[in-house]
Amino acid sequence: MTETILFLICIVIGGASGLRSMTGIAVVTIVAQRGWPHLGWLHLGGTGLSFLGTPIAMYLFVVLAIGELIADKTAFVPPRIQAPSLGGRFVLGALCGSALALAAGMPWVFPAVVAGAAAVVGSYAGYWLRRTITSHGVKDLPIALLEDATAILLALFAVSRF
Repeated sequence: MTETILFLICIVIGGASGLRSMTGIAVVTIVAQRGWPHLGWLHLGGTGLSFLGTPIAMYLFVVLAIGELIADKTAFVPPRIQAPSLGGRFVLGALCGSALALAAGMPWVFPAVVAGAAAVVGSYAGYWLRRTITSHGVKDLPIALLEDATAILLALFAVSRF
């Protein structure tokens, strides 16, 4: 894998993390598992992020991702572009980018920054697109579900390149 391809994949996984902060990392932990029925696409053993390949990390992040998908449909969730949420999306996107870089046997710092920045951009893009569409009379739930599906598909696409 070339560095350019890795950076493009980091943009994709970062964008997924911007739409749904836990989706990218949940998908990374799922595909980092070894043995049937897990795919084992990402080889993180022997790296500083080998903990992402553990069943505990997978279950934790999958439960958090499902919780986020549910919570997103409620009125009490603050906008994703507010500081704490935006910072969390940057960190989770950067964690995904680091994992992908390490799995590819490449340095992790720049891919982490790229994925984190893409998460911030994805957060703003998703927020403004959803807000614009719903301001034209479209109900929020179908748009939110479409956004869920987009985040999941982006994350799956990114990790399937390994």
